[in-house]
Amino acid sequence: MLGTQLIVSNGGAAFGVNNTVGPGPNNMATVTGINSLWSTTGTLTIGTNATANSLEIDGGTVAAISSVIIGYDGTNNLIHLTGGALFATNSLGTARLVVSPRGGSGSLINDGGSVTMDKLIVTNGLNSIVTFNAGLINSRATFVTNAQQFVVGDGANAAIYHLLGVAVHTFFQRRFPGSQRLLCDRLRHS
Repeated sequence: MLGTQLIVSNGGAAFGVNNTVGPGPNNMATVTGINSLWSTTGTLTIGTNATANSLEIDGGTVAAISSVIIGYDGTNNLIHLTGGALFATNSLGTARLVVSPRGGSGSLINDGGSVTMDKLIVTNGLNSIVTFNAGLINSRATFVTNAQQFVVGDGANAAIYHLLGVAVHTFFQRRFPGSQRLLCDRLRHS
């Protein structure tokens, strides 16, 4: 059974301070179409103590100034991009995109969109899932310790993980198959 739905399309816009897809199971937000925007000045959470909540981005833009959290104490919550853009950034460089900080599984799936964040945090073991098949990821700092390989690209589509700035980027394991590229402005090892 489908829960509540938010659809931002055809150049529409939605604004908020702190937004949550959920609580409760099976809620969905979709941002689609050129110039469609969902913007929050606080934290955007996909699934809080809930199961199977999702954000689908295809051609629109989602922006959060504080943080984006996928699956806070929930399971099977996800953000899926097939186009468009997701931003977790602010002028202080403190905005985070956190994939399943605790509890059950949460997923970030990029199949051709653009994701830009100040900090990518993927630390909840096998429950923090990043699937980066195609598109672009820009990160000022990265902390991936989920005991999984961090794979850039599916070997068939263009995928670029761009390390921005001078912060530390830590990966448990990383693999860049085929012609995929890792672009670095500056990379500093701790």
